[in-house]
Amino acid sequence: MKVLVTGAAGFIGGHLVERLLERGDEVRALSLPSSDTALLEELPVQLFYGDITDPGSLVASMQGVELVFHAAARVTDWGPWAAFRRETVQGTRNVLSAAIAAGASGFLMTSSVSAYGNPLPRRVLEESRPYGRYKGGLANYGRSKRLAEEAAIQRHAAGEIRVTIVRPSVVYGPRNTLVSKMVKYLKSPLPVWVGSPDHPIPLIDVQDVVEGCIAAAASPAGSGELFNLTNEERVTYRQAIDTLCQMLDLSPPRWGIPRGVVMAQAIAVEEIAGILWPREEPPITRGGVEAMTMAATVSAAKARTLLGWEAKIGLEEGYQRMTAWLKESQLV
Repeated sequence: MKVLVTGAAGFIGGHLVERLLERGDEVRALSLPSSDTALLEELPVQLFYGDITDPGSLVASMQGVELVFHAAARVTDWGPWAAFRRETVQGTRNVLSAAIAAGASGFLMTSSVSAYGNPLPRRVLEESRPYGRYKGGLANYGRSKRLAEEAAIQRHAAGEIRVTIVRPSVVYGPRNTLVSKMVKYLKSPLPVWVGSPDHPIPLIDVQDVVEGCIAAAASPAGSGELFNLTNEERVTYRQAIDTLCQMLDLSPPRWGIPRGVVMAQAIAVEEIAGILWPREEPPITRGGVEAMTMAATVSAAKARTLLGWEAKIGLEEGYQRMTAWLKESQLV
């Protein structure tokens, strides 16, 4: 099958390209001209350079494509709403329009559990839950994912293209730049726990995410549906960090600071950075604090029932692969 992956130079997009090639698909990869495409250049893919905010740059990559895996989006907790709206919301609309104009039959969108609302509710998250409110440092990211989802579902409801949406939880694995930032923090002189670290965190290995994307796109049961993708193995934030430290021979944090204190610092730093360095991400952000203290439980029952998919890679196995990459990349 001839497929296109947007955001192919990104974390999930890159792993998706590799897996689709293993399956024998004819893969086209769409990347920003400014992205690091070294990995893609070593693979047997048709590499196209384009920007999902520029509709004209998408035309060539779409010709003859049967299925689009849309992984491109603004993935950060920092920046103005206008940037999220342009890149994630309007960008998704542009990709949808280009796919429909080219005659593609299917569209798989990679969203996020953040679409449920920020902060995530404490109850178990199931797909039947309506969208919530968006506030705090992760509000722009979650809201943009919601609006992108709605844009995709509208095109499906109009009969223009078959749409399926997956919502991964917290994704880890090789080539995840957020993990390398966490390692840098753990290696700092005095890393601390922010608030209580004993809350559950919904993790999933990137390989399980990729398999979930492919299963959702291929199954007739996925037509017009939303699917959570998560590993339902119960893991606390403390367990996740302790395991990472053990594998990298690092010392885990020994002390804790109340969440409110750190959040106040993040707000102050954001205000100062917004004035002095408006285009640079501050060293500490409200979204970063929220990510470290996020407590949520996600259900993947719908994907198990309708797709026959379930996460297979546990924390130990997944972390072994990830830490091997960190060491090979000399990030530890």
